[in-house]
Parts: sequence; C-alpha cells; structure tokens
Amino acid sequence: MGSGDIWALDIIATFSGRTASGASTGGTVDLVVETTSTQNAAGQQIWTELVRFTQATANSAAATYRVQVGLVGQPASAAPVAVKSGTAVSAPVLAQTTAVQALGFSQVRLVMTGGAGTSGGSPVTVIMTGMRTSHGGL
Repeated sequence: MGSGDIWALDIIATFSGRTASGASTGGTVDLVVETTSTQNAAGQQIWTELVRFTQATANSAAATYRVQVGLVGQPASAAPVAVKSGTAVSAPVLAQTTAVQALGFSQVRLVMTGGAGTSGGSPVTVIMTGMRTSHGGL
C-alpha cells in the first residue's frame, strides 16, 4: 500500500490455524506491518515496525486480530518502545501484540517470517484499510 495521504489504518489479520498434521506443521510464524517515509543516502527505503501480531505457533488455533493505527490516541504515560528500523527484512524487535501509534504513511508492507522448524504454513489473510483526510491535513 503506498500513498502519502493515508493518515490511519484499520488492519485485520486472520490466521487459519496450525495443526499437528498436514501442511501447517511446526515452527512459528511472525506477521509484522512496517512503514516507511524516508530513504537513506543510497536511496533505499528505511522501514520501521508499526504492528506485530501474536506469533502463530505449532498447533495454535485459528484466530483473528484487529488493530487500528492512527485512530487511537497514545496514552500520555506511554513509554517509548523498541522497534526495528532499516532497509533489510530481518527478525522483528517490536514486542508481540504491540502497535505503535503514528500518523501519516507513505508506504506500508507486510513481513511474514518463519522460525526454526517451520515446515509449512496455513493461510493468513490480511486486510488493510487506509483512511485519508478529506481536507488535505489535520
């Protein structure tokens, strides 16, 4: 998803479940939403973690998660959280079940990584809906 005038996102992720037999066996699966609005000196996009869903593990039940970013105010007492930032896809740093509130998205991407022992996956469906400003600003 790419558009500089997206100010908020509604994200729904559905993990179809992982069973002890069949194609979805073993290991873990992480689903992370990242955003970028800057480039480094070489012109590469710098991606920063925005949302990390609950990690799907072997034999985990089907589950659907929903999060809104940019629509929910950050509490006044919210402490800064560690996030991964860089040009390469690598292991997530953001804690599971964490969303970082932010406004304005130039580009958004999904990063799905399998852990050690992952031999196959089950379907994952992600729906992202962007909210644009009607007057060109806040």
